[in-house]
Amino acid sequence: MKRIINFIVMFIIMISITSCNHASEGNDIWTIDNLPMVHLKDSTKYLVNPEHIVSPEAEDSINKYLGMLEHRNGIQTVMVIVNKVDRPDDLGTFANDLGNKYGVGSKTTDKGLVVVVAYDQHKWFIAPGKGLESTFPDIRCKHLGKDFIVKHVKGDSPNPDKAMLSLSKALYFESVTGEQYVEPMTAEELVILIIIGIIIIVFIIGFFIKNDDGDSYSILFLDAIINSSGGGSGGGSFGGGSFGGGGAGGSW
Repeated sequence: MKRIINFIVMFIIMISITSCNHASEGNDIWTIDNLPMVHLKDSTKYLVNPEHIVSPEAEDSINKYLGMLEHRNGIQTVMVIVNKVDRPDDLGTFANDLGNKYGVGSKTTDKGLVVVVAYDQHKWFIAPGKGLESTFPDIRCKHLGKDFIVKHVKGDSPNPDKAMLSLSKALYFESVTGEQYVEPMTAEELVILIIIGIIIIVFIIGFFIKNDDGDSYSILFLDAIINSSGGGSGGGSFGGGSFGGGGAGGSW
């Protein structure tokens, strides 16, 4: 009986330790000194993902694109996604300090690239090395962050996998072609586009088909919509928005 009690006590202790480890992992505050530089241990890895925010499948794909980016274009990348960093309000300095600390990129070309996403703190930064400032100028880095990171992590269904993978694809594509990368449409977006296209075609055909009174079916259809909705008899209203005079990105 005593052995059974001891076993139960040990089991409870082990469960408690495991739970504490998981809890502390999610509450880590990362600095440039304690981030695990996975590339130094495995040359095929470029994504620093210690809290497993990005899935293993997406991580593999990201590493492949960033590997091609280095071997084909000589651009060495460190891409970081963690929940919290010690300097979320100065993430630009954090990213540049990280690149300088580890010497990301070749000394002769300075083609290093550091991407940092502080997921829980809703911050991001893309820092190109000196040799990449013409390839990825500040304004392009801002658009890359907004178009690929913010687009996929903001809202009710955040998708960090897609955010980091689409950014990796964009970086590779743009460095190879010199042209801006545009994400391909999803299946749902393609279906919607096809439906809209069909509606437009039907409407155009209806415009040229007339009834016995010489009225186009499309015009009659529009009249029916206007009359049923009570439209066309008054002004609309704006939503009360205001503008602060600028915008660049960096958070969501």
